[in-house]
Amino acid sequence: MDIVRSVEPLSRRFPGINIDSAPDLQGLALEKISAPTLVVSARDDLFNTLPAAKFAANGIPDAKLVVYDTGGHLLVGHEDDVRAVVSDFLAGQP
Repeated sequence: MDIVRSVEPLSRRFPGINIDSAPDLQGLALEKISAPTLVVSARDDLFNTLPAAKFAANGIPDAKLVVYDTGGHLLVGHEDDVRAVVSDFLAGQP
């Protein structure tokens, strides 16, 4: 419920959600990003973030993409795995 309360009212987030759901993926200088980058998404995310996640990971040099088949926008059911993925990613950085 803490998560739900932190995003309410959702109506104020609609403009941002719409941008995330239908991003203009062209014209971004992703190849200039030099920071280590981890991109995580789920195929069943109803905000449709996977296309943008794939686009970003393909455009950012050496980016790592992790995609879950299920879990939705909050990656429900993958909490422990996501923590491990993030922890391993951070531990592998200089």
